[in-house]
Amino acid sequence: RIDGLLGADFFHGRIVQIDFTTQNIRLLQRGEVNTTGCEILPLTMRNDTLCARISVDGNAPEWLRLDTGCNSALEWVVTGNKAKKFALTTIGVNSGSVRELHTDVQLGAKHIAGVKTGIHAEQMFSGESGLIGNGLLARFTVTIDIAKRRCLLANR
Repeated sequence: RIDGLLGADFFHGRIVQIDFTTQNIRLLQRGEVNTTGCEILPLTMRNDTLCARISVDGNAPEWLRLDTGCNSALEWVVTGNKAKKFALTTIGVNSGSVRELHTDVQLGAKHIAGVKTGIHAEQMFSGESGLIGNGLLARFTVTIDIAKRRCLLANR
């Protein structure tokens, strides 16, 4: 059941921690932020939303939208030279006509193998190479700190 959405504007001026395991959202004070054992992803604003740089399938890091409203793990735009690698790959097609495959993802120093990834031939949003969704974020306790332009990923 979904009662509403918390948009990017909700995160401004707050430190928001999402614990997917307990299904809790906490608003932290600066002194409560603990970076011990966390992977720290730099964030930037693009198209009025938060983006993090990650590497997908061994490619150079790209800006992908941090989307806590997206149920899938990863949606990735494959164009140019990247597309050549997938031209001969057999990829399953789901009901939404998005090709899917499993990719390796690098979130800072964290390597995650076999991430179910929707493949797109065109950008969904200008200057962004896809979406990082809850299917991937839920592997961590996620703390979003816009003032310091960072996303902390703590192992559960």
